[in-house]
Amino acid sequence: MNPFQLAPGDSTRAIAQRVTLLAACFLTMLASMPLWMSARLFPQLPVSASFPGLSAPWDAVAFAIVLGSLVAAVWLPRAGIVTFLVSSLLLALADQCRLQPWFYMYWVMLLLTLAKGTSAMMACRIALSAVYIWGGAQKLTPEFFDLVAPWFVNPASAWLPAGAVTALKWGVYSAPFVEIFIGLALWFQRTRMSAIVATIVVHLIAILFLGPLGHKHNWIVWPWNLVMPALVIVLFPRGAVENVWSSLRRPLWSFVAVTLFSLLPILSFFGKWDSYLSFSLYTGRLTKADIFISASLREKLPPSLHEFIVATPTPFNEQLQGPYVVLTELWADKILRTPPLPESRNYRNVARYLASFASDPNDLRMVLIPRVGKPLFYRGSDLRPEAGIPLDL
Repeated sequence: MNPFQLAPGDSTRAIAQRVTLLAACFLTMLASMPLWMSARLFPQLPVSASFPGLSAPWDAVAFAIVLGSLVAAVWLPRAGIVTFLVSSLLLALADQCRLQPWFYMYWVMLLLTLAKGTSAMMACRIALSAVYIWGGAQKLTPEFFDLVAPWFVNPASAWLPAGAVTALKWGVYSAPFVEIFIGLALWFQRTRMSAIVATIVVHLIAILFLGPLGHKHNWIVWPWNLVMPALVIVLFPRGAVENVWSSLRRPLWSFVAVTLFSLLPILSFFGKWDSYLSFSLYTGRLTKADIFISASLREKLPPSLHEFIVATPTPFNEQLQGPYVVLTELWADKILRTPPLPESRNYRNVARYLASFASDPNDLRMVLIPRVGKPLFYRGSDLRPEAGIPLDL
């Protein structure tokens, strides 16, 4: 038997894996359609100023090609997936806000399915395992334990007595360690069933507290919390897992791709790789920004933006702040149906867009708190990467 062909017992599983990824990517992209359009009230962030974008109606045509390729890939896997990978990558380069964690994971795993034989299945197993390990490791921060965990279980105070809420909170405190356990335990027969059960529990709890009964927050990741357990069940069956190295050694490109996918998140701890590409969700440690504007600038902005602008609580620091603050997360959530890209370059881009409406660009100020490094203060007249004034906050 050719060791690089799917074994008879694996063919159905490989098809199930591919169809799960295709369906999940199709439905989530469709749900976030405004993110993929050019004519919208949230600035795009191209990979470079010279990168060509698409205006209407060509943006809709490109998006239709992406969705159509996902459908076609059910019957024509290689042609459909290659078309999806190329067309969606071009859209992502035209606007980096589209580099959401679910899109990145689906994109890479669909790429890996193009490898032949057991290489595809093994590479996808490693990728999925890496998502859990990094998702847990990224949560090992004081912010997660002090801020995120109490916030996460807060809706339960309306359903349960205080003692049960405290127990739930301690359960959420264990989430980083449970996720790391899942990523490792899936590889061993003795612990695999425990890991699968833990996976189902973790994602059901996430849906409960993020979903309609909880915070009603970041709804675009609700489907992701259903897809992840499905992928775990499909990719990690009963029985021994094939030898990793012998399953990965051909083709070389899939080995390189899954290695980069698994190791590049290390750079996020040094501010050299995006948080979303490192699966740093709900960690409490993401780049944040407060954008302040004057009353005159508020009046010059499109009226449809006014719902995302509120008065700054008084008293405020007149040297650093302004009378109004822009609710960037709410703005992105309402317009794009996704959170904003939590990176310094995106917040500078949003600030530049708002400052472009001002008679005096210094009617805008921004306090940027990067994931790594000191907080920075910007005036609207100079939002270059190197221009921020370091602050001791």
